[in-house]
Amino acid sequence: MENTIADFIDFIEQSPSSYHAAEVVASRLQDAGFARVDETAQWPSTPGGYVMVRGGAVMAWVVPENFTGEFKIVGSHTDSPGFMVKPNPDFRNAGWSQLAVEVYGGPILHTWFDRELKLAGQAVLKDGSRRLVDTGALVRIPNLAIHLHREKNFDPDRQVHVQPIIGLDADDVSFAEILAEKLEVDAEEISAFNLITVDSQRGEVFGAGHKFLAAGRMDNLSSVWASMQALISTAEDYSGEDVLVLSAFDHEEVGSASRYGAAGPILEDVLTRTAAALGKNEEERRQIYARSSCISVDAAHSVHPNYAVKHDPTHHPLIGQG
Repeated sequence: MENTIADFIDFIEQSPSSYHAAEVVASRLQDAGFARVDETAQWPSTPGGYVMVRGGAVMAWVVPENFTGEFKIVGSHTDSPGFMVKPNPDFRNAGWSQLAVEVYGGPILHTWFDRELKLAGQAVLKDGSRRLVDTGALVRIPNLAIHLHREKNFDPDRQVHVQPIIGLDADDVSFAEILAEKLEVDAEEISAFNLITVDSQRGEVFGAGHKFLAAGRMDNLSSVWASMQALISTAEDYSGEDVLVLSAFDHEEVGSASRYGAAGPILEDVLTRTAAALGKNEEERRQIYARSSCISVDAAHSVHPNYAVKHDPTHHPLIGQG
């Protein structure tokens, strides 16, 4: 159990953004014998395990020796709430150098203040190549001193009060230069970036009996990791008749309607091309869809001990019990 928990914490640490999570899942599956699929190449049809990455999403599937069943699909998501760095991030204010950010998803705003944050995601260079980014602790959203804020409620303005500091105005260093240094390229080579704030604190086991695990991005890397582990374990000696599918989508926190999201085409692309590669015509494919199943695996909230009245009085999701 200790090894399992340590591995899960490592997985979270290695996955600061959806792009990282997709690549980590793909790498681990490849180590387990899965073949990496290129969407621009011929789709595979031989029995075995396959994995494909599109942006911050990862799809993996196992083709049986004799496919006469259905698609058994497990869905999760790789993204988590935070603050996205805007395309023109640099601005100066009262002697500070700051980054312009936009709220992504539904973060609990006050929990992000006074933490050392890193930026993670991807950068695209002018040659079209993609580079993963993990800056390490780099920025901080500073709280207001208590003697300047006597109001009872803390209600920060999403456009004004959550802009992180990154340096001093006197340093006169642009974010492009800082990012270029992290990537070991010239600033002029960076064409675009997609970066989100990440708590730099590593996950930790705590509590009586060491039964609790605290870490950022548990929603929903906990489900991504569990789905990946289940697929690896099942694929080792799989003799069933169904195609097993892991689908870890991006952009769930903002509606999923993207090329990488659950409301987009990525899962349909994988299922359609897999069925066609296995010789199924459209009618047969629709029959397969009709008998297939998909389980949405996401994080849920147990009853909060200090706010039990916020929950349904007769239906309590209890910690560790469902």
